[in-house]
Amino acid sequence: MNTEKIRAFVNAVECGSFTAAARKQNKAQSWVSNAIADLEIDLNLTLFDRSAYKPILTSEGQTLLLHAKNLLSAETAFLNRAHHLSDGVEERIVVAVDDWLMNQDIRLALVEFQTTFPSVELVIRQLMTQDIIHLIEENEVDVALATGRWFLDKSVQFQTLDYIETCLICSKNNPMGQKKVAHSDLVGTKQISRTSAFNLENKYLDLPDIEHINVDDMESVITLVENDIGWAFIPKEIALNHLSRIKIVETLVSEKGHLLRVELITSELRANGIATQWLKNKLATLY
Repeated sequence: MNTEKIRAFVNAVECGSFTAAARKQNKAQSWVSNAIADLEIDLNLTLFDRSAYKPILTSEGQTLLLHAKNLLSAETAFLNRAHHLSDGVEERIVVAVDDWLMNQDIRLALVEFQTTFPSVELVIRQLMTQDIIHLIEENEVDVALATGRWFLDKSVQFQTLDYIETCLICSKNNPMGQKKVAHSDLVGTKQISRTSAFNLENKYLDLPDIEHINVDDMESVITLVENDIGWAFIPKEIALNHLSRIKIVETLVSEKGHLLRVELITSELRANGIATQWLKNKLATLY
């Protein structure tokens, strides 16, 4: 079916007259009248009551109006998708961001991406870094923001954007807050860790030979530490905002409680077209 006829029908309704619809479509008024009449013949329905000064929608026309608008929207989406594909724009991009790194700037960048590439299906995964690395190894992620240095095969590109400072926190009345803490001081205690979707350990943050309590969100981490259920490694920036509830501990525990890389990771096995490159460049400017 000719969508120009359907467009004439929708424009006539939205503009209030066949004459105004003709101006909007840059057509003669007679063309719009004939297009709508042809559409009514095609459908074997009367869409407008023409007995009054201005055509009025019939009940059948009112019922079909929403479907007509949806059809025109689908046509626009189809043409945009075809245009993007011809220009090398991907159909779908999966972005994974470590939940420590997700912030308003990144969210706004993703909004801008979707505005710039409306035909691209954008999938956003907010996970722990070890889960993100697992998905990259399974070739399920296009672009990722992760923490730490992970060693993957040559099909993955790394770009260090920044560093995130972490620290060990305990309750305000825990004795470990009065000294520099070594690994041996933590034996027999409980580490509050983030929950992994794939039951994986974070080699940079999860200490061996320590009992772990896994939780999904930062507020639960802070609350458990505040009540002396255990201790945790968290971003220092977050810890500084909760000093009324917890204490930052000086530590001698290897790399733990120090700096972690913020890595922009891209899989070369995935479709790295115009949209992926735009997103990589945009995320890189945030650091």
